[in-house]
Amino acid sequence: MALYAQDTITKGNWAFNLGMRSIFIEAVPIGNLSRGWVSLTTSKTNSVLRASYSRVLETPFNGT
Repeated sequence: MALYAQDTITKGNWAFNLGMRSIFIEAVPIGNLSRGWVSLTTSKTNSVLRASYSRVLETPFNGT
């Protein structure tokens, strides 16, 4: 099973995106992913500048 949530907030030329995902096997969380990014659209050249951040946390596998 996996859970995922994402949201986008826009203010003027700015767009803020946030997302989070959790992965479960047999009700035990095995990994989490957090992500965020920001984009800015310039009006003169219609260019888009972007910056992003991601973080992954995985539970170590201890099987035999």
